[in-house]
Amino acid sequence: MINMMNMVYGDKDKEQYFITDIEVKDDKIIITRADGSKEESKLTDRNLGFYRSRMIDQAEKNLPNFSIELSKESFMVYVRRVGAIVGGLLSFFLLYNIDIHIIIKIILALLITLGEIFYYLWNEIVLSVMSNDCCETLATEYYLANLQTFRYYDAEKGVDSYILPPEDISRYNLDDRLLTKMSETIKDFKSQGYEDGDIYLTYKKSQTKKDPRKK
Repeated sequence: MINMMNMVYGDKDKEQYFITDIEVKDDKIIITRADGSKEESKLTDRNLGFYRSRMIDQAEKNLPNFSIELSKESFMVYVRRVGAIVGGLLSFFLLYNIDIHIIIKIILALLITLGEIFYYLWNEIVLSVMSNDCCETLATEYYLANLQTFRYYDAEKGVDSYILPPEDISRYNLDDRLLTKMSETIKDFKSQGYEDGDIYLTYKKSQTKKDPRKK
């Protein structure tokens, strides 16, 4: 399962600290990091608040650069797609004008066609993953900008609590439009006199996302 995006993808030193998921199970907290390692901690309000704060801090620190790199990568994917199309057409043109046996031409034409199909399918998978990353980036940006709506201080427990915890953004595949509606709903409840601790959100769990970069 992929939860919070790995915003330090490829940086092995940072991946061992970057939290991608927080799961509460029985009396313990299971923390998953970007390098795939897991850590267990005793379930207490303070521990849970600590790890959620870490998740928010790492998003605030890494999201700007991640957004820039994601934009560059998205642009290069489209450049490579156009380049593959142009290269395929050029290959067929050269193949048509080369004086070789017809059987060899057919074999080469089939290889070029299969190569184009394979690249197209792989490119679609990459674009799908990047589309998920783009959606989550926008959702995370909105969440951070409106954190005061989704987070509140629980004076009784002495810790920060959440109407919408940060790990749920990716786990439930929430986008910025849905977060906007949630924010409006929370504000509406508050205007009616409801306390933060009395407000609960429910949302349908999304299908597990798969990342072709991971084996």
